[in-house]
Amino acid sequence: MDAPRAPTLLLGLGNTLMCDDGVGCLVAREVHRALAPETADLLDGPLVGIDLAAVMEGYERVVILDALVAPGEPAGAVLRVPLDPDAVGDAHPSAHAAGLETSLATLRRLGAELPPTIEVYGIVARHVDRLHEGLSGTLARRLPAVVVRILDSAFSTQGISAR
Repeated sequence: MDAPRAPTLLLGLGNTLMCDDGVGCLVAREVHRALAPETADLLDGPLVGIDLAAVMEGYERVVILDALVAPGEPAGAVLRVPLDPDAVGDAHPSAHAAGLETSLATLRRLGAELPPTIEVYGIVARHVDRLHEGLSGTLARRLPAVVVRILDSAFSTQGISAR
């Protein structure tokens, strides 16, 4: 992988062919459009496992956006997900975070050099197992507010402003 041009990697996880499961990818794309180009590099898709080490290599910070199944929370709510770097095989409500958390712990145990800062934001989704391209109506309508929330939560505290 070429040397990153930005200190932060914005990583949207999910599958856009599985309805709301793709919300992490779609929000990451919109957040990236709102940021100054030198702020963050963008990568999105159904990434998990050992491949994460290669895509994170060389970054100071990674911001991960993913669909989150959280009964009782409204669709489109944004929750900061604590990430235990030593967890192995723990259950997690995210459609991808269990694999993510376990993968990161395994990579660290194997000596991989991961970024010092990895932040995970879950976007509450309802239909993560439905084969359908595009978000459900409720989540699609709330997408602009979700983008603003991610910009405020993940980037404003870093002294980073949107374009």
